[in-house]
Amino acid sequence: MTRRIKIVTLAIILLVTLTPSVIADNANPPKLVSVEQVTSGSYSIGDVVTFRINYTGGNPGIQSVTIRGAGSNQTCLASATNLQNNGSDGYELVWNKDKNAKHIFLDPIEISAIVVPCKRTNGFYTGLTIVDETGLQDIVNNYDYYGSNRIANLKIEVKPSDLFTPLGVIKPAKIKDSISIKKIPKNPKANTKYELPKFTQGGVPVLFGGSGSCLISKTTFQEDLGGTLQFTKAGYCKLFVMVLETDKYLFPTFEANVKFPIAKYQTVIGTYQVKK
Repeated sequence: MTRRIKIVTLAIILLVTLTPSVIADNANPPKLVSVEQVTSGSYSIGDVVTFRINYTGGNPGIQSVTIRGAGSNQTCLASATNLQNNGSDGYELVWNKDKNAKHIFLDPIEISAIVVPCKRTNGFYTGLTIVDETGLQDIVNNYDYYGSNRIANLKIEVKPSDLFTPLGVIKPAKIKDSISIKKIPKNPKANTKYELPKFTQGGVPVLFGGSGSCLISKTTFQEDLGGTLQFTKAGYCKLFVMVLETDKYLFPTFEANVKFPIAKYQTVIGTYQVKK
């Protein structure tokens, strides 16, 4: 064997030896240890609830965690993806590696959601599923004692609200509501910021989104209510406004310096022209 061939062979051996293994550990599936409620109640509408998921196993990493709901009259929580559908049964809260902040293997995972009006003063999720990057999973529910013990902290206590009609009571005629964002000029300047409200005048939760020449940042988690609207550059900013549908109020009218169209599916868009 020539000197050149020996050097190349040695380099290949070293490369294979030193390269970190990314082979899945099928004998080490994820296992939910416990759920911690990082925040504390009793909660009011608009508060953020954060659950910390403690687990073992799941090499090389966790792909998703799903908390399953028992129905709108029990869960009392929502995220940006289901704020509109709080009236439907069986929705879920989901943490996904591809959409959430980077997660280091074996660090606890945190899932946050918004407290929304519900028909009772407590909420309890029926189960939790944790899945690793290889597809191995642990499914936990509250139908067996050990499962219920591990997810007991998913139960939350919410202060009563009059935004939904109690079961067994005829729904009243809805009353008018409004939301004010008049402090945002029609033609805002780039690199300016404005605080957005979390609620309508009647106290209904409001979620904002922005695209184009603007972005919205949150101090808690990106799917929280309200936030800070920042105009980033000259151009057009589309401001998305999602308002929770309730039994008490009509979709709000807007006190704003640009026009917002009539609501469709509880979401409307207003456009601002940003100047330099």
